[in-house]
Amino acid sequence: MMARAFATTVAELENELAKLIQDGSIKARIDSHRQLLCALNVDQRCSTFANAIRIADECHLRCQAAILRSNLIRHGLAAKQPIPYEMRTMLQPPARWRGGMSRAEHSEAV
Repeated sequence: MMARAFATTVAELENELAKLIQDGSIKARIDSHRQLLCALNVDQRCSTFANAIRIADECHLRCQAAILRSNLIRHGLAAKQPIPYEMRTMLQPPARWRGGMSRAEHSEAV
């Protein structure tokens, strides 16, 4: 029925839909036996909560790292070498927390 609506064959329609599903353009699956396209419903509320928990975990990790670093500095146990680039990017808050400004712009504004 859908193939008739788009004036194409069932095989061509299945191939086109398979490409769209593989690209991620469509969240669905194809039932070839019954010739059905079944849409996958993603629970937005559940995915939003999962995203919020992931962000909170990342924030918690950054806070723990910052507290540890400040305690090491306070007690004179911090290394005198500069912090490696990987650690600096891990400890730096995302740009959206600083209003989208770069670190240099943020320090000039303060």
